[in-house]
Amino acid sequence: MENEVVEKLNQFFSQGKTVSYKKGEIILRAGEPVFGIFFLKKGFVRQYLISEEGEEVTIHLYRPLAFFPTMLVIAGTPNRYYFEAQTPIETFRLPPEEVVAFLKENPDVLFDLSERFAQAVIGLSKRIETLSIGSVYAKVISLLSYLVIRFGEEKDGQILIGLPVTHTDIASWTGAKRETVSRQIERLTKDGIIGVEKHLIVVKDKAKLEEELKHYHESESL
Repeated sequence: MENEVVEKLNQFFSQGKTVSYKKGEIILRAGEPVFGIFFLKKGFVRQYLISEEGEEVTIHLYRPLAFFPTMLVIAGTPNRYYFEAQTPIETFRLPPEEVVAFLKENPDVLFDLSERFAQAVIGLSKRIETLSIGSVYAKVISLLSYLVIRFGEEKDGQILIGLPVTHTDIASWTGAKRETVSRQIERLTKDGIIGVEKHLIVVKDKAKLEEELKHYHESESL
């Protein structure tokens, strides 16, 4: 995101109401009308839905400078999703109609939003691809690869995934049981591919992670 766009967003949304949420708090529930657009200043927000089996299925994760649920407002689509604070968060909130008017008046911001929508679609495609892979191990390494791209930070030759992710979160993303996910995480840790630092996942060997993922893609295509 260009600095000029960031500055415009900060100036515009700072006119709104400041709203904070604790970790685990629901910002917007499925079936509720969209009463505001939230600009994320700090923290992470999870968008998910509840399956027919009653399980949470993670759709998207928002990081700072994102504003949501813009796509629902622009599309005029009823809300089927829950938006939950993945960590403690701070937001600005403005009425949806004001945000839409701002986007129409600022084509550079609208184009930036379009780029982010495109990236989100690619991310969703990766999610679908992840779920189509046979083994839970393959699903976990595919998800970790995606998180490296979206939230990874280089640190001392390793990659720190800046988003706090629990085994339960990974289970939600991959559609697997938590206990099964935990076994795969233990396997990756034992193999020296990942580790944990201050409750954050660290990819110690990115090349090996990619090699494992490539191997499973090739085996599934046979």
